[in-house]
Amino acid sequence: MQLLKLIIVDDEKIILQGMTTTFDWNAIGFRIVGTAMNGEAALKLIEEEIPDVVLTDIRMKKMDGITLMERAKSISPNTQFVVLSAYKDFEYAKKACALGALEYIVKPVNDEMMVTMKKVYDHCVAEKQKQAVFEQWKELLADNKEGFGAYMIEHYLADELTLDEIKANYAAFTRDEVERHHYTVLCIDVDIVYKVKEFSEFSAKRFALLSYMEKKIKEDYHLWTYKSPDGAGIFIVDLEDHDKLYKLKMLVDAVPHELGFDVISAISKAFSGFEGMKKAYNQCIQLYSLACELETDLEYNVVDDREEDDSHYPYERERRIISAMRKNDEELLKEAFIEFLPSLGKNENVDKIFLHQLAVHVELVLKETYGLNDEIRTRLQEFYSSLIRYSASKLFHMCYEIFLYAVKDRKDSIPYGEEQYYNEYVNIACAFIDEHLDEEGLSIGRVAEEVHLNPVYFGRVFKSVKNMSFKQYLLKQKVERAKELLLTTNANIMEISCAVGISNASYFTKLFKQVVGILPSDYKERNA
Repeated sequence: MQLLKLIIVDDEKIILQGMTTTFDWNAIGFRIVGTAMNGEAALKLIEEEIPDVVLTDIRMKKMDGITLMERAKSISPNTQFVVLSAYKDFEYAKKACALGALEYIVKPVNDEMMVTMKKVYDHCVAEKQKQAVFEQWKELLADNKEGFGAYMIEHYLADELTLDEIKANYAAFTRDEVERHHYTVLCIDVDIVYKVKEFSEFSAKRFALLSYMEKKIKEDYHLWTYKSPDGAGIFIVDLEDHDKLYKLKMLVDAVPHELGFDVISAISKAFSGFEGMKKAYNQCIQLYSLACELETDLEYNVVDDREEDDSHYPYERERRIISAMRKNDEELLKEAFIEFLPSLGKNENVDKIFLHQLAVHVELVLKETYGLNDEIRTRLQEFYSSLIRYSASKLFHMCYEIFLYAVKDRKDSIPYGEEQYYNEYVNIACAFIDEHLDEEGLSIGRVAEEVHLNPVYFGRVFKSVKNMSFKQYLLKQKVERAKELLLTTNANIMEISCAVGISNASYFTKLFKQVVGILPSDYKERNA
């Protein structure tokens, strides 16, 4: 067993002597290297022996245990403390624990103290083993600091290391002044169109691109290189002075000319320190995802080191625009766009992201409902490709004109078969409803599934054809079936209620009166 060095401190001579001689310290892994009756003497011993553990009383005359702990940290930072206290000194013990004491033991001491000290021993040995491994790592990695630094940064960006862990470990291994530097992140890949058109050459193009970028960036910057899950190149670029970022942008702009093919890329703003590095990384990944949708390059105003705009996307205003389009209402669409306008104007880049998101959401709605004809699809593609070239103000008007065209186009096409198209779906749905009226769980989702339509879209189509909501129609059909059963059978209210999918007879009676105006029994009596 490895024996740890122990110093015992107490200003009562009898207690100090008792703790020293009564207990078998070697049996639990400690070797007493000295004792002291006050804090000052203890400090001298700590400086001479550099003990693993100090067992000290809290209340002492010349220097209490709290002060001893505070002053000892500058002499022997790795020395651990265990404090002794009477019940009345419990607040002192709590303060000692806050300062880093491993344990506190309540006087008078007894055999329980040895149980606690054994735990302290196990903890200290485990920490020594960890430190030994750490030192071994430092020795092994002495010749590969760069590689290990990159390894730690990768795990930090993936949220597998905390900010405190990366700061402590990176500094211990590399001693680079990471916190003082500025960082940007570039994500770049071959335009995805080549993967479709020239699959056999795509991998070669990607390898050429990433090799070229790494070589060129290293000419002006220090960097760490990674790959995204889908294979795009991610370059964490140490700018030192973030005003040098223009060179990186010029390098990206020159790629199509230098390599002969198009790329998709995104560049973040510049931020400082490890915290800023992660901020730049997250910003770049988000921007790159958007760039892929737009099939173009994107960048933030990277030399502007302001914080990102706190604006939130106006989902409620978007819903009004989509609602107006579903209703084919040109005036309502105009009003909804005017309501959307105040969401813009705070930040040009954010405005473009908002407008892009609006266009994508509307395009998805059109695909799921009426479909996209070639003209609308072409106009939307033109809008997406214009996001970089034009101002947000210009894009806002383009977006409105495209949506307005879609509304007019759909209104013009309705007389030529759309109503009949809708009627076929609704007729099938109504037949299904009649056949399953006795099912208590009959819902719009169940019926929409039967006709293979999205429930929300089906609800709009159904209301358009029937001039009432699905819920209103279902209740109407249940009541009509109930009327028929009341007049043609001898079934009681409970049986009729179950026959129309309502298991609660009292609730059925309430609904029936709500629709017909009288109770089921009165209806039967009047129409018998």
